[in-house]
Amino acid sequence: MDPRTTRGDELADRLRQIAEDEQLDPSRRALTKGELAAYVGTAVALCLLGLLVMAL
Repeated sequence: MDPRTTRGDELADRLRQIAEDEQLDPSRRALTKGELAAYVGTAVALCLLGLLVMAL
């Protein structure tokens, strides 16, 4: 049996390791409804503020 690994094997191992690391990382979790609402609300408020500044 050939002990050498192919580039495809190395890439698959790296992708598997990244997926495992991301699964354990709390910063990679989905936003809650409250967090998403705050994010969207802030973006909308800043856009409205920008429009107000341009109008003045």
